[in-house]
Amino acid sequence: MIKLIISDKPIALIGFRDLGIPLDGEIKKIDRKQTKILTNSQASLFGNSICYIIEDSLLKKKDLIFLTENKINILGTITKNTSVSSSELIYDNDIELLTIADLSKETTPWNLVNSIFDKSRKFNEEDLIYFSSNENNFRFLMNLLEKDLLRFLMLEIQNPDKLSKLMGEKVDFKYDVAKRRLGAFDEEKASKLVKLMWKIDDINSRDFEPDNSKRALISLTYL
Repeated sequence: MIKLIISDKPIALIGFRDLGIPLDGEIKKIDRKQTKILTNSQASLFGNSICYIIEDSLLKKKDLIFLTENKINILGTITKNTSVSSSELIYDNDIELLTIADLSKETTPWNLVNSIFDKSRKFNEEDLIYFSSNENNFRFLMNLLEKDLLRFLMLEIQNPDKLSKLMGEKVDFKYDVAKRRLGAFDEEKASKLVKLMWKIDDINSRDFEPDNSKRALISLTYL
C-alpha cells in the first residue's frame, strides 16, 4: 500500500489524519534516507501491517520505483510535477493518489483503464464523461488502451526484451502489469476486446459524437 498526497511541502501524519484518510495498522515515522534499508525481506520482519510515513522530505520518482519494487507500505508527499512524470508508475502499481481540497484536481485515465482491463473495478462517472466529452480526450484514452492491449497480447509470442525494443520503451513495471493482465484474458475474451476497439475506432474515425463515445467506453468496461 502506498498513499501519496500532492503538495509543495511534506505532509506530517497529523495532516493525513486531518484529511480524514483511513489509516489501518501500525504507522511508523521514517526518514527518506532510511527507506533504502527497507528491502522486501527486511520490511517483512516487522510484519505486513506496518506502514511507514515520510515527513522530512518530498518523494521523487526514483523513490517511488524503489518503494514499489520492494513492496513497502508508505505514506508520503509528492509534488504535482512528480505526479505527472510518475503517472504510469502510479497507475500500474495502484498507488493511491490523494489531493488536498485547495489544490486543483487533475483528471487522469488510469482508473478508467483499470476498470476496462479488470472487471472487479468500477469506473468513475466523472472520468467517463471527461474522456468522452471531446475528440482529443477520447483519442488520448483510446491510444493508451491500444498500447496497453498490444503490450500484453504481444507478450504471448514475444519476450519482453525484444518487445520493448519494438515499442521503443524500457522493460519495467509496465511489463509486470502486462503479464498479470495477460493471465486474466483467454483467447476468446482478448479477441472480443480487440474487435470492439476496432469497431469503436472505425465509428469515431468519421464524425466524433460524445454520447456514442461514452456508450463505447461503457461497453468496454462491461465486455
